[in-house]
Amino acid sequence: MRIRRRREESEELPLTPLIDVVFLLLIFFLTATSFYKKEKDIKVDPPTATEAKAVAHKHAEITVNIRGQADHCLIVVDGNITDIPQLTRRLVQAARDNPRQVVIIRGDRRTYHQRVVDVLNACKKAKIAHCYIATTAQEQALQ
Repeated sequence: MRIRRRREESEELPLTPLIDVVFLLLIFFLTATSFYKKEKDIKVDPPTATEAKAVAHKHAEITVNIRGQADHCLIVVDGNITDIPQLTRRLVQAARDNPRQVVIIRGDRRTYHQRVVDVLNACKKAKIAHCYIATTAQEQALQ
């Protein structure tokens, strides 16, 4: 009688399926986080407007955040503090790259108005026609 020897099973875990799962999770999280927009500065509290409407864009947009009060206003683009000349150069380059460039200006409700005008002027110098000022919707009071 012939006795078959049992093939000894290895005590190691198969790593190939585990590596596949880890790579799939990595791809998922990299893809999911690429949709996050860091331009939205949470420290900015936009003013309210009763006639505010959402605007949808199919084109790339640059968000310019203006925060602070009076002479201590900061202009923040892509998480970097900038000044008007640097912003103007960046907007000119963006307008060259994309003629339909959109600029969203998110000014804090307590921001010195001159800074908002300075950013609008920089958009005008860069010949960007699509400039919007971000607001939050306010419910109309019942009369």
